[in-house]
Amino acid sequence: MRIQLRNYTPTFSKKLNKWKIRGETFNTLEEADVYLKENKLGKYNGQTEKTCTHCKNTLALDKFGNDRDNKINGKQAYCVTCVKEINTERAKQKKQNKICLRCSEKSLENNNHCINHWFIYKSLDTFGTTKYSKELKDIAEKQNWICPYTGDTLIPSINMSVDHIISKKEDPSKTYDINNIQWVTFQANLCKSSLSHDAFILFCKKVLERFS
Repeated sequence: MRIQLRNYTPTFSKKLNKWKIRGETFNTLEEADVYLKENKLGKYNGQTEKTCTHCKNTLALDKFGNDRDNKINGKQAYCVTCVKEINTERAKQKKQNKICLRCSEKSLENNNHCINHWFIYKSLDTFGTTKYSKELKDIAEKQNWICPYTGDTLIPSINMSVDHIISKKEDPSKTYDINNIQWVTFQANLCKSSLSHDAFILFCKKVLERFS
């Protein structure tokens, strides 16, 4: 008599924010995979390999990335090597066509991202999070895309630089304060360095008086 083994597949519970297998819960899909392997359940009924649907090579399961949306075996259809090659070629094509690497919008001059993703990465660089990208763009628009010190037109990816009005050195508590941010040219920011706004203006006046 042939015994039909039941196929146990990890399912993700949004309510618990955990993976579940027949009453057991796991923090990650990797932990669920270990449980399946140790108990020889579901996709691991003796299975140790999988065929990549791109290169057609049969490889060990650890050569495939995890995919939460794949409810059959929790693994991606393509092996990690094929995924890397496809992503590399896709990025190359996007660069050649001047398309943002993160979406389908036109990329900025001298940059591989569109204006929205440029602000997203500026937010990440400045605050360690992407949530201030809209606020950073709003600040530029309120300035009419003009540097407050030089009067130059500000152009994303060309000459725009995030500046702390009150310097981080003078008041570290202002480092992550969105209200302490303004956009200036790279050159202006280089000259301003660690000075706060008032100190920088005073410095500029001294230079002007010296050479006027």
